[in-house]
Amino acid sequence: MNAMQEIKLNTKGRIVQGLHVGRYIEVIDDTDNTGGFYVFQSTTETFDECFDDWMQTWELVEQHFMYWEWEIEWLESAE
Repeated sequence: MNAMQEIKLNTKGRIVQGLHVGRYIEVIDDTDNTGGFYVFQSTTETFDECFDDWMQTWELVEQHFMYWEWEIEWLESAE
């Protein structure tokens, strides 16, 4: 992942570099309910079937992206 790349909330994206190239991703702020962030991944843009990772802090989300060396092509915002 490019260290300067922004990680967007509530916006679907496609992994273009790093582990799982071609998968779709979305980061959801769920701090009001679970106290952390969900990182959803799917093989389809519709997220019909997906799995998630949960992180307690935004810093852990950033570390997750850096660990997997993700570069994301962000798609249209969900908001």
